[in-house]
Amino acid sequence: MVTRRILCAIDLSDFTPTVLAYAVALGRLFKADVSALHVFADWMPPADGSTYPHWMLELPQARAAIKEA
Repeated sequence: MVTRRILCAIDLSDFTPTVLAYAVALGRLFKADVSALHVFADWMPPADGSTYPHWMLELPQARAAIKEA
């Protein structure tokens, strides 16, 4: 199987430049087209123990962001 296309999902976080650099390097290696796709969550599941690890709800910033959604 030959890789012809690489889809690189990005969220514009601090990791985005590194992720894109790896995708481009793989694209060059395999002579493949690279497409970047910006992804974001427009819906968050309810904040309870079944959807989030318990420790996330312990962090004030994470708890506030989870409960806002």
